[in-house]
Amino acid sequence: MASKNPAPAPAPEAVELVTIDEFCKVKLKTAKVVAAEKLEGADKLLKLKIDIGEAEPRPLVAGVAKYYSPEEIMGKTIVVVSNLQPATIRGAESRGMLLAAKFGKELRLVTVDGDVPAGMDFPLGFAKADWDLCFSRIRPELRMPMENMHFPNGDMVGHTGNLYATEIAVETVDLCLARIKKAVDEAGAILCVTADHGNADQMLEKNKKGGVAPRTAHSLNPVPFIVYDPNGRHELKEGNHFGLANVAPTIVDLMGLEPFASWEESMLKK
Repeated sequence: MASKNPAPAPAPEAVELVTIDEFCKVKLKTAKVVAAEKLEGADKLLKLKIDIGEAEPRPLVAGVAKYYSPEEIMGKTIVVVSNLQPATIRGAESRGMLLAAKFGKELRLVTVDGDVPAGMDFPLGFAKADWDLCFSRIRPELRMPMENMHFPNGDMVGHTGNLYATEIAVETVDLCLARIKKAVDEAGAILCVTADHGNADQMLEKNKKGGVAPRTAHSLNPVPFIVYDPNGRHELKEGNHFGLANVAPTIVDLMGLEPFASWEESMLKK
């Protein structure tokens, strides 16, 4: 018998990509469902009222009636797109869209663990304005001797104790650093990356009652200090005895200046 050739694999579905500017236009917020009922004349739709931290609850129409009853969705803390253009669906006003994941015949709402208040922003664009400003200034013709940037994402969002939100915050910093690195390469500059403390690495602790609560103090774990020199002009000394007090003299050294004698040593190899 002649063997049959296997059928060719289906071509992957084309994915339309969005820019970082388009992505950051989306505003996600936590929302608590404070009222829910079936929308008359629509088997698939629920009419909700959601609290997103505004003066009055918002109306929202969602196509989840086949998966959730009004009683099941009541009181849940969900994630919604808060800046979607308002629409009228089957005669009902809808100001937003909830997030859900569908697999097979099942659908699950995107919810938030823990005691998270309504109206909390998800930091999709947190730090983007800083990056835009920095990117515009890292250009050879400007001859800026130094540009200092602070990304508070891991610190400020880490204090919430919400792992999912903190992961997004830290990933946003990763994205910004990748784009800054590209600008540094184009300008022939040097990039230094460090932190003065941790927070996202230790977000929870036991409170006085023995329960778990968000940790408001900073962690004491070691932090990185990275010098990225695309031209390979500089190397760091080896050793684990360096601390934050060595950062300033190292940066001054990179700028070709002499650190003060009272400072700790520079970490640059001579």
